[in-house]
Amino acid sequence: MNCVDLLETLAKLELKNGEKYFQTLEGHTKDALKILKAYIQRNYDVITQFCERWKLNKEKFLRNLFLTVYLHDIGKITKEFQENIRQNKRSQKYPHAYYGFFLLYESFTDTVIEIPIELVAILGHHTQLYDQLYSDYNQFEKPTFLESEIVEFVNRAVRVHKELSFNEFFEFDGFTVTIPEFRWKRIEKARINLIRKIKMHLDENRNWERTKSIFSYFFAILQTCDDYASAHFSKFVER
Repeated sequence: MNCVDLLETLAKLELKNGEKYFQTLEGHTKDALKILKAYIQRNYDVITQFCERWKLNKEKFLRNLFLTVYLHDIGKITKEFQENIRQNKRSQKYPHAYYGFFLLYESFTDTVIEIPIELVAILGHHTQLYDQLYSDYNQFEKPTFLESEIVEFVNRAVRVHKELSFNEFFEFDGFTVTIPEFRWKRIEKARINLIRKIKMHLDENRNWERTKSIFSYFFAILQTCDDYASAHFSKFVER
């Protein structure tokens, strides 16, 4: 895991005795998906009951869980993040969760419920969610999306779905991403529209319990997969 081609897209860095150990985005993503698969296998009946209770399409719920876990770190595929991680520099000015949300905002439209909980989960997977999250874009720097790498990563999802045997649970014929041109006004508009859509949905349906239950469960699974995958890499380096 420490011998990484300079052209490979990286996701994780651990230091041990002054030496850098990298994990690729594909490696971290597959680790997270293996945890997701194990969770589904062990809790399939619970997931079935949950979807029945809230009248959800179980296959879509599982498919979108897979997609959300697969895409949760797509915002790391920027020139700046990749340069920083290779130099052991932090990327606070390039928040990958926010940029990942923006990358997927126009493409991830086939959602589990009326509001895009998948995008909200990606947006908040490293911080506390609130309506002013990422509102001060003066704190951040403009990212350079590595477009060919993004498209290649997204296209590999079909192969990974089959390779990890997720076809036992749901069919998946791919995901298409339309990479938006980055402008501050555009990403701010996407953030504001997301908040507005959530508030309108809650006002119109007055069913906070359903929305909160579905999102909380979905979000908890994503965080579990991400956290355990990261811990797995850290333990690998320690050995």
